[in-house]
Amino acid sequence: MKLVVLGPDAVLYRYLTPKWAFVPLSGAGAAAEGGRFNRPGVEALCLARAPQTALEEYRQDSSLVPPATLASYLAKIKGIVDLSGGYDRPHGATIGLSGIVPGARSLALNGR
Repeated sequence: MKLVVLGPDAVLYRYLTPKWAFVPLSGAGAAAEGGRFNRPGVEALCLARAPQTALEEYRQDSSLVPPATLASYLAKIKGIVDLSGGYDRPHGATIGLSGIVPGARSLALNGR
């Protein structure tokens, strides 16, 4: 696991629920229930480098895709955690990741 820089013009994708489509930079929807890397009450944006990955993240385990709007973002992000090689719990703690967030869905990393 390592910290990387994306950009300067990295294209990232995210599917937005109709409720939050009017505020595409808000993480309020993620804050409502929490997620794999954010506790309830903490806003987070879950962005992907490919539209299909964003779709899989949006639909989770559902066989049907709920209504959504695909948004794309041009971004430069410094110090983003690269989890493409998996998650190493002891090293993750040194960069501020605690692994599974209590009360949230389980951490599922499969090398994608």
